[in-house]
Amino acid sequence: MLKVLEDLVVLQEIDLKRGALLREIGDLPNRKALAEARLSDRRQRLTEAEDAWKKNAAAIKEIEVEIETLRQQIAKMLSQQYEVKNNDQYRALMAEIAGARDKIRALEDREIERMEESETLKAALEQVKAELQSDERETAEAVREFDARDAQLRREAEGLESERAGRAAGIEPDWLARYERILQHHGDRAVVPIERQACGGCHMKLTPQTIQDARRAQSIVTCGYCGRLLYWKE
Repeated sequence: MLKVLEDLVVLQEIDLKRGALLREIGDLPNRKALAEARLSDRRQRLTEAEDAWKKNAAAIKEIEVEIETLRQQIAKMLSQQYEVKNNDQYRALMAEIAGARDKIRALEDREIERMEESETLKAALEQVKAELQSDERETAEAVREFDARDAQLRREAEGLESERAGRAAGIEPDWLARYERILQHHGDRAVVPIERQACGGCHMKLTPQTIQDARRAQSIVTCGYCGRLLYWKE
């Protein structure tokens, strides 16, 4: 293999590693945001669970107030039973008292149902609280790991950048510029081996002459389809 190709292959490996590092660095904010979004969803669930429990507690309080109001009405009507003037008024008063007592029994049944529901809602609330605490710890740990990984990746990328500069300095500027144009155009590799009589980049079948020229390694050979630089891999 020509020395310039050897140098470009080494440079390409550095570029590929550095590119992978930069992509991971670029993806870390999204991964952090996803972890924080899950935590935000859990907090929203906690808010909803708290609201449901509070709403049920308020309903119980309203029932208690209504029951107390009816009891006061009954007490007032009982005090009036000796003031009625005839049997019709007495029967009407007793019927009203009985109706109020029926309402109290119905309200007490509703109150029991609400109190049972309150226990269920309270248990669900405590479960969500526990899950949130666990999620907060896990998310905090994940964010610390993401930050540590980001710092590590940046150090590695800087090291590869320095190594690349040293390697690039030993390559003829024209070939370096050509390599970089091809790499930018294809986005993956600019220098590829011949594989099964085809270009290792675009995988198009090469002419026998192109393959022979690459094997001789007397000059740079390019793929007639994609323009990548070719080399024969022993």
